[in-house]
Amino acid sequence: MFYVYVLRSELDKNFYVGYTKNLKLRFENRNMSMKMLWHIN
Repeated sequence: MFYVYVLRSELDKNFYVGYTKNLKLRFENRNMSMKMLWHIN
């Protein structure tokens, strides 16, 4: 199974679309590489 996600930046109001098999791991990796905090609600 894959997860599709849509993120909206509070800074520039752009949308970012992606997909992953492991949603939790994807957000953890993004937070570490981008130095940004994304949250799963």
